[in-house]
This record gives sequence, C-alpha cells and structure tokens, in this order.
Amino acid sequence: RGQRLPYDALLVATGGWANPLQCQGVQGCRHIYNFVTLDDTKTIIERMLESRTALAFGGSFISYELCDGFAARKLDTTWLMRGPYWLRNCLDFQGGEVVDNIAKKFGVEVIHGDEIESVVPKNGVPGYVKTKKGREIQTDMIGVGLGITLNTSILANTPINVRHGVVVNEYLETNVPGVYAAGDIAEFYDMTVNEHHTMGTWDNALAHGRIAAINMAGGHQPYLDVPTYTSPLFDVNIAVVGTAESNNPELQSISLREPGEKGNENYRKLFFRDNKLVGVLMIGSPKGRKKLVDIVKNQQPLETAVEREAVLTLK
Repeated sequence: RGQRLPYDALLVATGGWANPLQCQGVQGCRHIYNFVTLDDTKTIIERMLESRTALAFGGSFISYELCDGFAARKLDTTWLMRGPYWLRNCLDFQGGEVVDNIAKKFGVEVIHGDEIESVVPKNGVPGYVKTKKGREIQTDMIGVGLGITLNTSILANTPINVRHGVVVNEYLETNVPGVYAAGDIAEFYDMTVNEHHTMGTWDNALAHGRIAAINMAGGHQPYLDVPTYTSPLFDVNIAVVGTAESNNPELQSISLREPGEKGNENYRKLFFRDNKLVGVLMIGSPKGRKKLVDIVKNQQPLETAVEREAVLTLK
C-alpha cells in the first residue's frame, strides 16, 4: 500500500509455506492436503472419516505425521517417497529400515525411490495416482510433505543478508542494526557448534521469540540453546538434537541399532566434529537423551573411539 511505518526495532518472523504437490491432474482436484494450520487438520480428519485409502507423499516429518494419522484411522495407507529412506539427510539405510519396519507394523505400504507423476481424478477427487516408475496407487486422499519455502521475498532489494534464511548473529540481529529475525525464517548462529543453520520447530521458534524480544527491548542476550525436536513416530518416539546432517562432509557419525520395546527397534546416531558431539538422532527409547544434550551443550572433547562408543550406549 506504500505506507511507511517507523520502528525502533523490527522483527522478521515470516516463516515459510508448505510446498504444494505440482504435477498433472492436481488442478481443481480436491482432497490433496498440506499440513500447516489447524483448519488443515480439521479438514483432513473430516476427509479421513469418509475415506478407505490414503497416500502420504514425501520423506519429511510432515509426511510421516500424515501417514501416522492415516494409519491410526485404519485407512489402507501407502507412504511414497523419492529418497532411498525417510529423513535421508539425517538417517542412513539402517535407520531408514527401522522406520520402515515401524510403519509396516501398522499396515503401511512403504515405497522408496519413486514419486507422483500424475493424479487421476474421479468426480473432482483423487481416484488413483500414477508414479514415474509406472505404479498405480489407489487413493481417496493425498497428504503432501515436501518441505517448505521460506518467505524471504519481503526482504528483496533490501541490504539484509539472506541465504537459505535470514542470516542473524547470536543475538538474532541481522547485518542491519535494529532488524531481527526469529523462528523458521532465521538462519541463526549456533554458538554451541559455531555455525549457522535453520530449524523449523515450535520450541525453536518460542526460544527465538524470547531472546529477540529481550534484545529488541534493549537487552544484549545471546541465543544459547541446543535445538531439539521430538515427536511421536507411530508407537515410538524420535528426537533430533543439534546438527544431525548425514550429508555434511565436516561431520563423522557412528550409529547403533538394537532391539527395543513393543517389538520395535531402537536406533541411535551420533554426529561429531573435531571429536566433539554436535548432533544426535534417536528413534525408540529416549533413555540418555538429556545426558547427550548436555554433552552437545558442553562440547567436551571425546578424543578416542572408545570414548565415543561409550557415549553411543549412554543410558
């Protein structure tokens, strides 16, 4: 509207928006869902109550949450993902197999290495999908978890530094004094591991908001936290702590797969940089998680393989 709004301090918290399914047949086809708002949740539940089959597409947290919801409602559920296993940027084949086995226990058909080529509607709703490898999957509804696009366009043609997200220092301040960023949009400086990264979790956004508010009001408090995300995964739990990136060449990792409870398996993967623990991924038992978070936070050196293996089995 061309308005000019003065400020003493400005917070950019524009977040991101879920990437939609883009392929032949989606235009005008109802019951293809992203999972972002409370209204999305209500609409998805309504459709589940009148459906027999469902397809979850993607290898993200959102896709498994949709898949979990479909299976919990006893729908004939297929989970389709492009990668070789779920959460491919964090897990490895062993961890991916653990997740597959959990999903299969709940009757989910898991398909890797394929993607939707087209949706074939029937009366304006999905009838089935065709995949790029020639599969035809019957489905009454489609849940989409294909990541998000951060809303940085508002900062185009400004001097604010934007890479993947809005780059901020340890005080959540951008390169322009008095302008801050928080939440999904913030590419924040993690003082624990001395690098910038983004994290799209509720806890992270809350913690950012508190620190940004203090500093915008005249304080000078750094963001000192180990980003952590926890979530139920069918009938177990998953936790991601710190920097857990399998595709990061600067990190080394070790992992452990062992029998767990309820007929499931426990899986644990630790990520190290310069012999210091910087990331943790746990599926199944949460025992030892708080201790591992403290080790990441304290950055104590683990010089020998024996020390690192001892941390891997910490309870």
